[in-house]
Amino acid sequence: MNKILILISITIIASGCATASYKSRDDGFTNYGYEEKKIEDNKFAIEYYGAKSDSYEKLEAYWHMRAAEVCNSKNYQANVKRETYQGKTFILLPPFVYYDESGWPLLKGELTCNT
Repeated sequence: MNKILILISITIIASGCATASYKSRDDGFTNYGYEEKKIEDNKFAIEYYGAKSDSYEKLEAYWHMRAAEVCNSKNYQANVKRETYQGKTFILLPPFVYYDESGWPLLKGELTCNT
């Protein structure tokens, strides 16, 4: 019984240390990933929401990966800025509860695809 509780505890703690992966934010399971919208022909806005432990450098690599996909090449002009958003971490480890609401990394930018 103790081994099962220890295994469950480790799993819960590890899940609180997640990092962003390259994916759309609308998967419904996490707060991180990219969102995009078309502003006009060949012009787009992309936002990449990171997890608490992510670096801006990691998010920049993901942001530019998405930009290259949107433009079907690496031939684009971009203006990207670093911001934060209110991320939440909630871990239930009876009898303890950990809750944190702090600034997580966010990259916002616009890109124009060169044709």
